[in-house]
Amino acid sequence: MAYLTTGEAARMCGVGVNTIKRWIRQGRLPYIQTPGGHWRLPRRDFLRFIASMRLVAETVSRVLVVDDDTQTCDFIRGAIACAPVDCEVECAHDGYTGLIQIGRLRPALLVLDIMMPEINGLELLHRLRSRPELCTGTKILVYTGARDRRLVMRKVEESRPDAILLKPTGVEDFLQVALPLLQPAAARMPGLGGC
Repeated sequence: MAYLTTGEAARMCGVGVNTIKRWIRQGRLPYIQTPGGHWRLPRRDFLRFIASMRLVAETVSRVLVVDDDTQTCDFIRGAIACAPVDCEVECAHDGYTGLIQIGRLRPALLVLDIMMPEINGLELLHRLRSRPELCTGTKILVYTGARDRRLVMRKVEESRPDAILLKPTGVEDFLQVALPLLQPAAARMPGLGGC
């Protein structure tokens, strides 16, 4: 019998390795474990799974976090992992890389910090608004600690993001704002927690 690695399975259906691992943990995919502890998927069973799900790359929502603070990226990645949605979270640690990633990933949700070096969040928002084809279908959540800067906050509001959330927040508060933007049905599901 032929087996696939989790990486090979992820490439075959256009999702991330973490999505494959989540499906394994949920019992949706049969697997074996090697003596080294690695998961292997029976190829025939995996192909049946793909056919039954009619899986395409767009079934997984992508979240892009643009924030120069790596702890914020880790927090958001962890919060999304607790949510009842199937998402891939990518991080960019500056506005320039963020713009490249927006064009490459076409995320369903952009979580954007404002206070960053070089291209800050306001400049990134301005560039996105001047080229709407870059963010068609992307919801924008500004997640910032600039609460005490009135001029900055006024400019943020003028840029019309889909939501504004002030740092710091807990997981549930973050998900209450982010999930309706990402997937409206998920926001109505009970039990956002799970961590």
